[in-house]
Amino acid sequence: MRSDVDVVLIITPPESHAELTRLALEHGKHVVVEKPAANTACEAQQLSDLARKRQLLLMFAPFVQLAPTFRALWTRLQNGAIGKVHSARGLYGNAGSTWARWYHDGSIGPLAEVGIYNLKSLTTILGPVVEVQACEATAIAHREICDETVETATADVSHVLLKHEGGALSSLVASHCIQRYRRPALEFYGTEGTANLLGDDWDPRGFEIWRNTAGRWEEFEPIDPTWLWADGLAEMVTALQQKREPLHSIEHSLLSIFGWRSGRIAIIFMTTHGRQMNNNRQLGAIGLDVGGTKIAGGVVLWPSGEILNRRIIATDPGRGGEAVLRDTLNLASQLRDWARQKEIEVVGIGAGVAELVDCHGNVTSSCTINWRGVPVQEKLSEIMPAQVESDVRTAALAEAIFGTGRGHRLFAYITVGTGISYCLVQDGRPLKGANGNAITLSSSPLSTVCTHCGAKLRPVLEEFASGAAIAKRFAQVRKSEKISAAEEVFRAASNGDKDAIEILISAGQALGVSAAFLVNVLDPEIMVIGGGLGMAGGLGMAGGLYWDAFLRSCREHIFADNSRDLSIVTAKLGTDAGVVGAAAIVFTQKHNTEANYTYGSN
Repeated sequence: MRSDVDVVLIITPPESHAELTRLALEHGKHVVVEKPAANTACEAQQLSDLARKRQLLLMFAPFVQLAPTFRALWTRLQNGAIGKVHSARGLYGNAGSTWARWYHDGSIGPLAEVGIYNLKSLTTILGPVVEVQACEATAIAHREICDETVETATADVSHVLLKHEGGALSSLVASHCIQRYRRPALEFYGTEGTANLLGDDWDPRGFEIWRNTAGRWEEFEPIDPTWLWADGLAEMVTALQQKREPLHSIEHSLLSIFGWRSGRIAIIFMTTHGRQMNNNRQLGAIGLDVGGTKIAGGVVLWPSGEILNRRIIATDPGRGGEAVLRDTLNLASQLRDWARQKEIEVVGIGAGVAELVDCHGNVTSSCTINWRGVPVQEKLSEIMPAQVESDVRTAALAEAIFGTGRGHRLFAYITVGTGISYCLVQDGRPLKGANGNAITLSSSPLSTVCTHCGAKLRPVLEEFASGAAIAKRFAQVRKSEKISAAEEVFRAASNGDKDAIEILISAGQALGVSAAFLVNVLDPEIMVIGGGLGMAGGLGMAGGLYWDAFLRSCREHIFADNSRDLSIVTAKLGTDAGVVGAAAIVFTQKHNTEANYTYGSN
């Protein structure tokens, strides 16, 4: 074999897998091979021994358990999302091949062809098998293969009952006689709930979890796979680069030998040598919060939401959009490299941007950062799969999953900081609108009067009540260019400055009118106030002048009596919401024009 080849990928017909694998190992090559590992357990064990003797890596398909959706489900089960998992069920089948004789000639059969997916998934989550009971049958005696009638020489229906090392039981049906099925391919039963993998484990379409405490099904969208069908090969290359064992050892893929004609199935799958997916390998995503003042980032673990390796750099948007993008890309690369050094499985990058972002991740405004038309998501995706979203929606998502909005079916999130924006969250989904523009509360015109001359004013909300607007209005009154931050106005009001007090009260009243409008139209359960001022408690400074004026004005302008006692609270996550929420979109955002979000709780 060629000396410049390190890894051999074998995707030949199954009967040649063992021999080709042996040849590759003997020539000093690492091997990734399609299922099954071999036609006998003895062959598979010999290949395993040869690989270890030569100090080579050997991996056998399927590798579906490496997919982010499967990993997310597995992590939730490990963290007790449904209590102790005591039972599981796997179902995988099809009508059988009409183009390949070897599917039915005695060398393969449904357990090796399709059942192995569920076998590997069940053992990944529940652990090694210690006891097996099984039976088989042949339902279709003759089949049409390439316009020729052939005899079915192997069982085409297999039922297997497994007892796992930890005591859990699982059952599996694998068949080449199933025309259609609607039940989940994998279902796990716990002491406190149930979890379903939607679709098949080779084509996961998300998952859903029933928890007794929630009393309802919570659906989780699929996470786009990093490596698609090449996940096993990519894992092999990554393992070689990082000088570690791959997540799927050879023992995890030792397939079974079938005594089809004797009516017995002897499964040697995950017995004494097998191992579960590495529990110590953490799952995470890179979260970036790109604002007008700073770019915050970190590696966010999933599903805990813990931020590791926090980084903050100045944005300085006056340099131009390309310079800000360059800094953002450098930060993302640094976080990715750090995560790899710590052996954290990072599945993507999420970026929340203080701009309008459409349903495809395109930045469509340039109010804060000159990124309109700049391929931000495309550039980030050159580092690893990336999602770009408006920062208010990422922060709202963080509150829905980890913060004040958790457990609420419908809540409004308003961010008050340098600017003002809002987002409605329904069933854990920050709603986008048709074009991604359902955040523009700040552009709503106001009808107010000048507190000094009485002239009628019609500014937009953000130009009147945001942190930047408060500072600007105070600077205009004082005819000073030195006032640049809202905190200076709050301090002045605390010292009894009448101008500062009037500005804060009028700003709070204006925000209250707009917030009441949202309540009248959307009727949320609660309202969460976040942002640099809201989350940092800024609205409560100066004796709560802004906050109290906001609350009074909001409740006064709510029309329905039974909505006036609406709970209005500050965000729980503080300044972490942007980074955590940005990372969360990697796990929850579906790659389509709907860009729906889902969430759940542990």
